Amino acid sequence: MRSRRSSTKVRAAALALCALLPGCFTVTHTVGAGPATSEKKSVTHWWVGWGLFSLGEVPDSNTLAKGAADYRVTTGFTFNDVLISAIPSILSFYRQSITVER
Repeated sequence: MRSRRSSTKVRAAALALCALLPGCFTVTHTVGAGPATSEKKSVTHWWVGWGLFSLGEVPDSNTLAKGAADYRVTTGFTFNDVLISAIPSILSFYRQSITVER
Protein backbone atom coordinates (compact mmCIF):
# COMPACT_ATOMS: atom_id res chain seq x y z
CA MET A 1 0.00 0.00 0.00
CA ARG A 2 1.39 3.37 -0.98
CA SER A 3 1.78 6.03 1.59
CA ARG A 4 -0.10 9.28 1.25
CA ARG A 5 3.19 11.17 0.89
CA SER A 6 4.27 8.97 -2.07
CA SER A 7 0.94 9.54 -3.82
CA THR A 8 1.25 13.30 -3.38
CA LYS A 9 4.75 13.26 -4.90
CA VAL A 10 3.51 11.35 -7.95
CA ARG A 11 0.68 13.85 -8.45
CA ALA A 12 3.07 16.80 -8.08
CA ALA A 13 5.49 15.29 -10.61
CA ALA A 14 2.66 14.67 -13.10
CA LEU A 15 1.41 18.25 -12.67
CA ALA A 16 4.94 19.64 -13.19
CA LEU A 17 5.36 17.56 -16.35
CA CYS A 18 2.05 18.84 -17.73
CA ALA A 19 3.04 22.43 -17.00
CA LEU A 20 6.19 22.04 -19.11
CA LEU A 21 4.35 20.82 -22.21
CA PRO A 22 2.50 23.16 -24.55
CA GLY A 23 -1.25 23.06 -24.63
CA CYS A 24 -2.81 20.96 -27.36
CA PHE A 25 -5.01 23.32 -29.30
CA THR A 26 -5.84 24.12 -32.88
CA VAL A 27 -7.12 27.38 -34.37
CA THR A 28 -8.59 27.29 -37.87
CA HIS A 29 -9.40 30.34 -40.01
CA THR A 30 -11.16 30.12 -43.35
CA VAL A 31 -10.42 32.91 -45.82
CA GLY A 32 -12.93 33.50 -48.60
CA ALA A 33 -14.77 30.32 -49.60
CA GLY A 34 -12.09 28.05 -48.18
CA PRO A 35 -9.78 25.68 -50.03
CA ALA A 36 -10.76 24.59 -53.53
CA THR A 37 -8.04 21.92 -53.86
CA SER A 38 -6.33 19.56 -51.47
CA GLU A 39 -2.95 21.30 -51.84
CA LYS A 40 -1.31 21.91 -48.45
CA LYS A 41 1.77 23.82 -47.31
CA SER A 42 3.02 23.32 -43.74
CA VAL A 43 5.72 25.18 -41.83
CA THR A 44 6.84 25.25 -38.22
CA HIS A 45 7.74 28.20 -36.07
CA TRP A 46 9.49 28.51 -32.70
CA TRP A 47 8.35 30.70 -29.81
CA VAL A 48 10.13 31.62 -26.56
CA GLY A 49 8.85 33.01 -23.27
CA TRP A 50 5.73 30.81 -23.32
CA GLY A 51 4.65 32.26 -26.65
CA LEU A 52 5.36 35.91 -25.91
CA PHE A 53 8.28 36.28 -28.31
CA SER A 54 8.84 34.89 -31.78
CA LEU A 55 12.14 33.35 -32.84
CA GLY A 56 12.49 34.66 -36.35
CA GLU A 57 9.88 36.00 -38.71
CA VAL A 58 6.34 34.72 -38.18
CA PRO A 59 5.16 32.90 -41.34
CA ASP A 60 2.67 34.90 -43.42
CA SER A 61 -0.37 32.79 -44.31
CA ASN A 62 -1.07 34.81 -47.46
CA THR A 63 2.45 34.09 -48.73
CA LEU A 64 2.01 30.39 -47.91
CA ALA A 65 -1.27 30.43 -49.87
CA LYS A 66 0.66 31.85 -52.85
CA GLY A 67 -1.77 34.72 -53.26
CA ALA A 68 -4.91 32.55 -53.39
CA ALA A 69 -8.12 34.36 -52.46
CA ASP A 70 -9.73 31.28 -50.88
CA TYR A 71 -7.81 29.15 -48.35
CA ARG A 72 -7.83 27.74 -44.81
CA VAL A 73 -5.15 28.34 -42.17
CA THR A 74 -4.71 25.89 -39.28
CA THR A 75 -2.37 26.86 -36.46
CA GLY A 76 -1.64 24.65 -33.47
CA PHE A 77 0.52 22.12 -31.69
CA THR A 78 0.73 18.76 -33.41
CA PHE A 79 1.83 15.57 -31.67
CA ASN A 80 5.30 16.01 -33.20
CA ASP A 81 5.46 19.60 -31.94
CA VAL A 82 4.72 18.42 -28.40
CA LEU A 83 7.37 15.68 -28.60
CA ILE A 84 10.01 18.02 -30.04
CA SER A 85 9.16 20.78 -27.54
CA ALA A 86 9.22 18.50 -24.47
CA ILE A 87 12.84 19.22 -23.47
CA PRO A 88 13.18 22.81 -24.82
CA SER A 89 9.96 23.75 -23.02
CA ILE A 90 11.92 23.69 -19.75
CA LEU A 91 13.56 26.88 -21.05
CA SER A 92 10.20 28.12 -22.46
CA PHE A 93 10.91 27.28 -26.13
CA TYR A 94 7.96 25.88 -28.09
CA ARG A 95 7.43 24.76 -31.68
CA GLN A 96 4.12 25.41 -33.45
CA SER A 97 2.82 24.19 -36.83
CA ILE A 98 1.04 26.34 -39.42
CA THR A 99 -0.75 24.61 -42.30
CA VAL A 100 -2.35 26.39 -45.25
CA GLU A 101 -4.79 24.53 -47.54
CA ARG A 102 -5.66 26.22 -50.80
